[in-house]
Amino acid sequence: MGRFSDSYDAGRTYFTRYLDLTGDGTGTKNANVNASTAAQDFQCTPSSSQTMIISRLLVSLTDTGTLPVDGYGAGAALTNGVTIVLSKNGTETDLTDGIPLKTNSQWGSLCFDFNQTTKGGAVDNILTVRWTFQKGGTSLQLNGSQGDKFIARVNDNHTNLVTHYYVIQGYYATGQE
Repeated sequence: MGRFSDSYDAGRTYFTRYLDLTGDGTGTKNANVNASTAAQDFQCTPSSSQTMIISRLLVSLTDTGTLPVDGYGAGAALTNGVTIVLSKNGTETDLTDGIPLKTNSQWGSLCFDFNQTTKGGAVDNILTVRWTFQKGGTSLQLNGSQGDKFIARVNDNHTNLVTHYYVIQGYYATGQE
């Protein structure tokens, strides 16, 4: 992890972190799992000595076949959907405002930066979104000493997807990398 090189970094240390099942960066990162019987949380939980400032969430999924607007990946719409959650000191806030993401197009309702690349035929196609929290007014803060977590909660069978990743980017509070 290097430091920004421009004069505006104020000594901040940048991070990129894939959400995973353990929250510490060591667990399964590909969310193409079967979570149809019990929700699974892909998450980031900073160590107790860290404070992470999250600037954005990047989501990517690849699947074989056409990615319809009313489906998820190349399949049908999800039954339960994906919920993005911020857990602060044990209190969860649903960042999707009670509307779980069940279709490819629903990502566009929260993330203006939405891109779908379709190569056609039986090759992998990709959907990518960027949810920049700063564009909504502020970054998100995770305080490790309070057990804060950033969570992508999946509650459907995603094994039909080739890949499905959630990545957060931001910086550590000064001296906490």
